Amino acid sequence: MAAMGEQFSPEEMALLSSILQHDEITAAASEQAMADYIQRIQKEKDRSAPPEDLRGYAEKMRQTKGYGGKDGK
Repeated sequence: MAAMGEQFSPEEMALLSSILQHDEITAAASEQAMADYIQRIQKEKDRSAPPEDLRGYAEKMRQTKGYGGKDGK
């Protein structure tokens, strides 16, 4: 972009820079949104499926939800 500075006015360079930054922010936000959607779908799947191993399920809930159980962990 520095090489283009000689061809464009400062206002044009500022506009170009803001457009490029917006695209970077949008791309990062899109990636985060996709990760959030995937996580939400996986959580819903876990909720709707009956747990086969109740002890394993209880341990998973303690880890993800922070439930203490009788040990206070």
